[in-house]
Amino acid sequence: LSDDLQKGMIFSMDMKTAHYFIAIAEEKSISKAAKRLYLSQPTLSNYLRKLESSVGTPLFYRDKTLSLTPAGEVYLKGVRKIVAINNKMYREIEDICANERALFSVGLMGGRSLHFLSKILPQLYSHYPECTVNVLEGSSLEILSMIREGRLDFCILPIVDQQPSLEYAMLKQEEILLAIPKSNPLSTLESKAPGELPSIPIQQLEEEFFILPGNTTVLRMRLDRDFQQHHFIPKVAAEASNAFSILNLANSGVAIGFCPQDDTYGSSGICYASLADPLFQELYLIHKKYAYLTKPMRFFSQLVLENKSLL
Repeated sequence: LSDDLQKGMIFSMDMKTAHYFIAIAEEKSISKAAKRLYLSQPTLSNYLRKLESSVGTPLFYRDKTLSLTPAGEVYLKGVRKIVAINNKMYREIEDICANERALFSVGLMGGRSLHFLSKILPQLYSHYPECTVNVLEGSSLEILSMIREGRLDFCILPIVDQQPSLEYAMLKQEEILLAIPKSNPLSTLESKAPGELPSIPIQQLEEEFFILPGNTTVLRMRLDRDFQQHHFIPKVAAEASNAFSILNLANSGVAIGFCPQDDTYGSSGICYASLADPLFQELYLIHKKYAYLTKPMRFFSQLVLENKSLL
């Protein structure tokens, strides 16, 4: 290796500056990365200038936003591996030393997943009182991206497709229902059997307007795939980021909403129905495959699986 390249490699081995580079790559902006890292913009700009000089090639294209050059892509991949190895090393040392001051992170979409977490964390803390769990709420696609990149340890999410770099444990399967305003004539449809919901073919909904989940949700991806399979183009009246907002809008008579069955609630303004070709989603506990899990992390995983009926 050339002297310059070796210097660049040494420069990149500092864990703090490794996180600097990852932040710039993810935010695609020096100013946004500096804000995320609680650094001044000149400090981060100076870091990147020195890094590119030591490596001997630009790592970012400069346009309206920063984007990785081919060398930058390689560098980011390498830096993430270094950070992952560093994290694994320290977690193994924690276990050897029987250190109960473990720190790990969990990503959720909020709502019932957050409620579920509040039920199992007391059990975790009773065994590991000095353990710290960082809980991050966000959209499902944001959280999936963070766990792929090693920025989260666990997440509890529905998914569309499994990815080979992640480990999945299914917690439950639930049906996606139609939330129909009582003002809509479809709300008067009767079920075929007592105790069952009415069933509506998707083609019967061609003239209806809908409240859809936002584009950054897994539920929207699943719905879009189902629409495509049925050659169905929905008329969109509104989009909402979560089931609670969708149901509130449906309850106000805005349009028909889509909602996971376990997120539904009783309301005088809504009735629920199934699609004739039922649509389901699965909820999973997810973590990075081959990641080292400390004793508190393994216990947390065990608690989630043992208490999944609470979801």
